[in-house]
Amino acid sequence: MVKNAKKFVATLPLMFESEIFRVAADLCQPALCITADTKNIDVFAIFESDISIQILPVLDNNKIIGLINKERFMGRMAGRFHWEVYSKKRCTKMMDDKPQTTKTMFNATTVWDWIS
Repeated sequence: MVKNAKKFVATLPLMFESEIFRVAADLCQPALCITADTKNIDVFAIFESDISIQILPVLDNNKIIGLINKERFMGRMAGRFHWEVYSKKRCTKMMDDKPQTTKTMFNATTVWDWIS
């Protein structure tokens, strides 16, 4: 099921090094979130309906359990017979289940060094 509420997730802006960020929370942007029960056919519809969405956080009990990257998702679904096999399955089959997460009050430079 698609969650209507938006959560704030950190994404790295293209011009990170030229900007001054105090803490990781300065990198946060609102993002549409989905639940673990969301079907891949619904994930596909979300990505097709809004080209600006590149990542979908997957939530379970209001906690991020994974991320679905649009490029990887579309690439996998384009494979031979993947649409037939995976379109009606839960989105957890297509997510990255080990996303990088951090506390919002960490120093942004430290976070940048940690993930790069």
